[in-house]
Amino acid sequence: MALSFGSVIFILYICIVTLKQCTMEKEFVPYTEALALKELGFNELSPTFYSEKGFLYRCIDFYGYSTDKLLPNECPVPTFSQAFRWFREKYRLKGEIDTADMIWSKWSFNIELKGSSYILYSGLTEKIYFNTYEEAELECLKKLIEIVKQ
Repeated sequence: MALSFGSVIFILYICIVTLKQCTMEKEFVPYTEALALKELGFNELSPTFYSEKGFLYRCIDFYGYSTDKLLPNECPVPTFSQAFRWFREKYRLKGEIDTADMIWSKWSFNIELKGSSYILYSGLTEKIYFNTYEEAELECLKKLIEIVKQ
């Protein structure tokens, strides 16, 4: 049985969307950190949300999800960019990822109080390094959460 041209296009579209979704997943904050952000009051629109079991769901329209649109045991999932912006705007904390060496083989992070030169935490000073930018980004987010919870 031969497929119609429309069926082939639809199948290709599904494959492309699925591939994009798989690569996009790394842009979103992991489940544990999303729950912690919700506890701290994060309530901005997000294109995704986690179910109570930690499954990631994507918005199929352009409206997105915020805490008030979800069930109590679900939470919005911000991108890393949204989460870092939220910390800057709400708590005046700026997380910054930087290379730890001249050849970009190791990464670290600093956390500063926005509007000042006061560094609350320096991964370079603490000699804490990561192999990838993404590892440093996640650890920076965890440290921001820890600082605010104190």
